[in-house]
Amino acid sequence: QDSPNARRKALRIPANFWVDASSCEAFLSDWLTKTHNSSRKPVASVALRGEPTGSATCWKADVVATAKRNLKAGDLLDGEGGYTVWGKLLPAAKSVRMGGLPLGLAHNITLIRDVQQGQSLCWDDVAMDTTTQAFKVRSDMEKLFA
Repeated sequence: QDSPNARRKALRIPANFWVDASSCEAFLSDWLTKTHNSSRKPVASVALRGEPTGSATCWKADVVATAKRNLKAGDLLDGEGGYTVWGKLLPAAKSVRMGGLPLGLAHNITLIRDVQQGQSLCWDDVAMDTTTQAFKVRSDMEKLFA
């Protein structure tokens, strides 16, 4: 991780302003307002404390596996970047209501019924191993946020 001095130099902050974190944050806030007219707090937090600039606060959308072609029962899904499914962005509430199969979990899973091209896949369309950590986390997520 960069030292505070290295960060100060990278941001071209005069040395006399680097007294403590709060003084530097006040300077950065003023400096960003005058020079970049951007969001001050996130940039200052990144520069001073190495904090991320954003994080999810809710579950609004989901990417559901959707058939690239007509698929037959017994076909093996090959997941992202494969030949069987692509990801369709849906509102999370709709995805949960329909039992949408997340694209990220649509790898090496066998279909148990036919699916038409363009149809979004559901949990009921596949033989899912419900003992995997990924499935358990997804199930918990659906219970918590849906």
